[in-house]
Amino acid sequence: MKLVSLLCTTTQKLSLVPPGVQKWHQMAECPSNDTRIEIPPGGIHVYGVAPHMHYVGKEAWTEHYDANGNFKQNIILNLHYDFTLQETTPANFTIMPGDKLVMHCVWDSSKKNTTTYGGEETNDEMCVAALFYYPRTAKTQICKLEPSQSCACNFADGDCSTRPACKIPAGQPCRYHTDCGACSADPNCGWCSSSTAVGCAESISATGCVSIGGQWNNCAASGTPCGSLADCTSCKGNGCRWCSVENDAFWSRCLGNTTYTAGACKYYAGALVDYCP
Repeated sequence: MKLVSLLCTTTQKLSLVPPGVQKWHQMAECPSNDTRIEIPPGGIHVYGVAPHMHYVGKEAWTEHYDANGNFKQNIILNLHYDFTLQETTPANFTIMPGDKLVMHCVWDSSKKNTTTYGGEETNDEMCVAALFYYPRTAKTQICKLEPSQSCACNFADGDCSTRPACKIPAGQPCRYHTDCGACSADPNCGWCSSSTAVGCAESISATGCVSIGGQWNNCAASGTPCGSLADCTSCKGNGCRWCSVENDAFWSRCLGNTTYTAGACKYYAGALVDYCP
């Protein structure tokens, strides 16, 4: 059993997380050049994964890209990290020479009034992506990296969306899309609008959105959420789908044109129409 770690920390006490920030994001990359050298020709088979952070660590995910830069999967995805409840998750995938790993880490320092430094002490912070794999490689730790300062940003205030290096590609946690347009452009996501929640969520959340009285919609061609279009003609004219509930104008509504639209319409006991009456 071996362990590969991406460490978003340093022995030089790097200033890692500023105080008073709810979602402070950092990233570190294990580039193709490193895996091409350190990983054997047949690749390594990963059978367990585990993120590790300290007390203000809240979210961690690690993206896996092939040698051509194509996104393959999130090999670690923990959006509710708890320092007191750490566990290893079974896995079954292969990392080949030339593949790239990109680790994202999010901390919540909203209750702190002092800077949190990177380091080994519990009151310091770090971010580790631990992968348990075989066969044995020459080095136990393939990558140990400094965090990228080009992608140190505050997700909570939309700062990250202005930085190209921090742009969240398709396949990443949907709730980091901060507007309807970016959300609906990601095929895995959808925009939920309700009295209690407004934001981007994974497509499988369509039914959950509707169950809390929300409207599940992507953006209309005009850039506004489909759910804000009140009649069939404007709905269809903007590339959205009209859900018609027979003899009930109140429940008839405009929905986004996504894979899960039909299911959302069915929840209202309606049917999607191809032509407006």
